[in-house]
Amino acid sequence: MTHVDPLQLQALLSSIALEGIVVFGWGSWAKFDRRSLVWVACGTTCITHPFLWQMWLQLAPTSYIAPQAFALEIMVAGVESLGYRWAAGCSWGQSLGLSFMANLASYLVSVFYPR
Repeated sequence: MTHVDPLQLQALLSSIALEGIVVFGWGSWAKFDRRSLVWVACGTTCITHPFLWQMWLQLAPTSYIAPQAFALEIMVAGVESLGYRWAAGCSWGQSLGLSFMANLASYLVSVFYPR
């Protein structure tokens, strides 16, 4: 049986919820299929979060986290934008912008929310 870090699980669920809310709101405003956007947000976050978490743990003991975490979120947004482009039918600009907005919300909460 694998050990699940409770903090990692909390961060994953928080990211899924936040990113889902952001893309749902954007989908309502931009007249996109909100269900597809939320599924993409959930799926891509589940894929990218474990990698981001491990990179975060590698950086944490050696440096100030916020700038490095922001750079990691930008990389994740680039990867996740492929899902919005492919599965939700967004343009490249829309998918990059949407992914960046969703990941920015997640990043800001991680920086300002005390653990």
